Amino acid sequence: MNHSRELNIVKAICIILMVIGHCDAPAGVTGFVYLFHMPAFFFVSGYLLKDKYFQEPWTFIKRRIGSLYVPYVFWELLFLALSGVFFRLHITDVQLTSREMLDCAVKYVTLRGHQPLLNGFWFLKTLFFASIACLFLLRWIKRRRWIIVAGMLLLAGLCRLVPADTTMISRLFMACAFYVTGFLFSKRGGVNISVWKSIAAILAVAVISLFWRQSIFVDGWEVALYYPVAMLGTLAVFGFARAINRVDASARFLDFVGDSTLTILTFHFLSFKLVGLVVIWLRGLPIERLAEFPVIHDGILFTWPLYALVGVLFPLLVAFIRQRFFPERRGVVKLF
Repeated sequence: MNHSRELNIVKAICIILMVIGHCDAPAGVTGFVYLFHMPAFFFVSGYLLKDKYFQEPWTFIKRRIGSLYVPYVFWELLFLALSGVFFRLHITDVQLTSREMLDCAVKYVTLRGHQPLLNGFWFLKTLFFASIACLFLLRWIKRRRWIIVAGMLLLAGLCRLVPADTTMISRLFMACAFYVTGFLFSKRGGVNISVWKSIAAILAVAVISLFWRQSIFVDGWEVALYYPVAMLGTLAVFGFARAINRVDASARFLDFVGDSTLTILTFHFLSFKLVGLVVIWLRGLPIERLAEFPVIHDGILFTWPLYALVGVLFPLLVAFIRQRFFPERRGVVKLF
């Protein structure tokens, strides 16, 4: 697989699915999306892990700090600084005191919380810890590395037995399992799946989603089912990406989308507010309802595609302006 464009298309498909999953789409749609879209992100990150970092672990850690920790803290603190503005504009309904803002700042710097409008940033935090942990595990275990995957899945399943909230821990174990799986696939020649097999795989995931809905937050016995289902969806996305890459116009657009994943992750919740303003104007709703999160729950099904469209296109406009005035050679941060 061509890493420069086909993997960007994979990321583009996943980030679009993530936005759809956040915009109050019908339960059948979100149930389908959540079965595989986040595992695919961790899979891709592991797929791109280079062997040279096993000899240069501190170089890898410094890169992870620059591409994950720094953007996390920067955007969290910026949105925190703007929280008063967001409150006055009815974008949020929480007004923080100076002490609360200081407490939040400490939490963000230590990766222990996030702004509501940056709810998707749990991914940055989880990827930061998972990628570093997996680097050292893969560095230490040089043979039969599938044992790492099995071990992570077992630990994720056992989290249900702990009498405490282990959501973050089980999610980290699951992230590690998909990250290492991606790396192992890359070492075995990559993902080679035809379009027809991709269609069959995604149809299987769709059928399963009719009867069982779960996400990467899974634990207990369901881990044993979630992992293969998520892998079916992930491999299908790779097959679709290869097919799309043959259609130049679509491929170039999705290449740009995949190259803008951090921007979409950062701004898609804020972008939903633009659609919220339209909904408020059309239905004569009070402006205070703009603060509803993640979208205004108006019970009208046709609004979710509009939220999804704006949630992708507005951040892409931001990314385009960024590239126009601050070209890539100046060091734009990327997730992968």
